[in-house]
Amino acid sequence: CITTRKDWADRKANGLVPALRRLKEEGLVRHLCVSSHLVGDEIRELLMEGVFEGVLFGYSAYNIRSREKAFEAIAAHDLGCAVMNPLGGGLIPQNPDLFAFLKSREDETVSQAALRFLFSHPRISTVLVGFSDAAQLREAVAAVERFAPMSAEEIAGVRTAIGERFTDLCTGCGYCDGCPEGIPVPRMMEAYNHKRLRGRDTAVTERLAWHWSAGPEEAAKCTACGQCEEACTQHLPIITRMSEIAA
Repeated sequence: CITTRKDWADRKANGLVPALRRLKEEGLVRHLCVSSHLVGDEIRELLMEGVFEGVLFGYSAYNIRSREKAFEAIAAHDLGCAVMNPLGGGLIPQNPDLFAFLKSREDETVSQAALRFLFSHPRISTVLVGFSDAAQLREAVAAVERFAPMSAEEIAGVRTAIGERFTDLCTGCGYCDGCPEGIPVPRMMEAYNHKRLRGRDTAVTERLAWHWSAGPEEAAKCTACGQCEEACTQHLPIITRMSEIAA
């Protein structure tokens, strides 16, 4: 899994690429694929190197702008493409009113519409959907069984509605955990999502208090060491957000 541009550079310097190719030549590996949390031009550059035959990355209706560049390379090299976090780590089903613009049919849920948006993409081979219970599993299965592609006009409408609103939401991967000061960084960032989604500062403190039994004073412990930002797969400005939460 490649999380940063430096990560990829270090692995190449340590001989990863020729080692992988040798394994394939010897018949021990049939296909070379990569999982990546890179965004924008970084992920495009990784895939354009011609090393990999397939890619897995986080992609959903709310973060399409941050990873859209990947599809340029996927098309150029005819790569297989699997996407994870298709419902934004739960953000989409947890906020059905905010994501109602995804629906173009009355008989589908917001989650089903979000999945249909991805199923309609000609370059996506597989969508990996996570489940918390049997009801969510049935909902996803129904989205597949009743699938009808979105029209070009419907897809354009979704893209227009998304605009710049959802490019910087935390997806809750948890890689930022383990703060030296004991700050529950994933919980802080999850609460910050609600400020972005609801459009008001008090949404952060409400989420912290009601959902996490925590307060903004936790964020005030931040020393700006940068450990969390280095680990963040979405390259979010966590230190700045900590200051906002503390204030």
